[in-house]
Amino acid sequence: MTETLSSNSSVSNDRYIPKMVSVSIVILNYNGEKIIGECLKAVFDQDYEDYRVYFADNASTDNSVKFVKKHFPKAIIKVAEKNKGVSGGTDFAIRSAETDLVGFVSNDVIISKSWLREMVDTMEKYPKAGIIGGLNYFYGSDRIFSSVCTRFVDLRYKNRTIGYNLTPKQVRLPKKPVRMDIANGCCYMVRKQAFMEAGGFDKKFFCYYDDDDFSYKVKKKGYEILFQHKAVAHHKDAVTLKKFTYSLGYHCFRNRITVGRRHYDPLSNIILYFYELPLHFFYNLSAAIRKNDFEVMKGTFKGISDGLSGRLK
Repeated sequence: MTETLSSNSSVSNDRYIPKMVSVSIVILNYNGEKIIGECLKAVFDQDYEDYRVYFADNASTDNSVKFVKKHFPKAIIKVAEKNKGVSGGTDFAIRSAETDLVGFVSNDVIISKSWLREMVDTMEKYPKAGIIGGLNYFYGSDRIFSSVCTRFVDLRYKNRTIGYNLTPKQVRLPKKPVRMDIANGCCYMVRKQAFMEAGGFDKKFFCYYDDDDFSYKVKKKGYEILFQHKAVAHHKDAVTLKKFTYSLGYHCFRNRITVGRRHYDPLSNIILYFYELPLHFFYNLSAAIRKNDFEVMKGTFKGISDGLSGRLK
């Protein structure tokens, strides 16, 4: 469900951002030595004048940190003592940024030149916004990776984002900021105050649906999550995370069920258990049969068990 917003509706004075705000972009990296150069080049090439760049390394085992020190000496480097996973790494990255507004970018994302400016302008115009997501394309393509993200899979797009794998000419996207259920975790801007009030990311998620959980926690604190189509990026999908592994099956199902238990109303949970989870289950099963590799199904069954019993290690 989307809703066009008025810039002066329900403005809370205690969350107003003055015209001069402190802004940063933080990049989360794990073993991205071969791809991080293009990401950082785009980050440093923004048409916004005054911002910091943080490079948060999730205990990489390659030469990512040495590469950044050599080629991007202006980046402020923060290194985690161990691999915290996507959720823990994201939490570490955003906490590292000592600014009012934080643009989060994964190492496999290339943001457009005006991305930061569009994000900051939208944050200033909508003081109740806690998170803003943009229009993300598949890398090297004009096909949509994520736009307005919804709670459940839409069978028209076979995804939870409006227009998934279509071009903008094939789908009608909102031309003004609109509310959405969640912000896709590959790149977005978050208000640091909202991040802190929500308690950041739950590190126990490790990977998958941690952005859902965080989005709902931010909304419960009274903030809004908006989509801004002018903030454009391209995403090299699944460069860091491998597909159809035990980890994917386990974390996807355990975490999806956990999000439902924590944040959904009864009707939404009925839709989750009788529509979306079976859809994902048979998708994983068909992939396992096709590849003759059933590790993802072992993870799926374990994830369902731990999700239903509330085990979040």
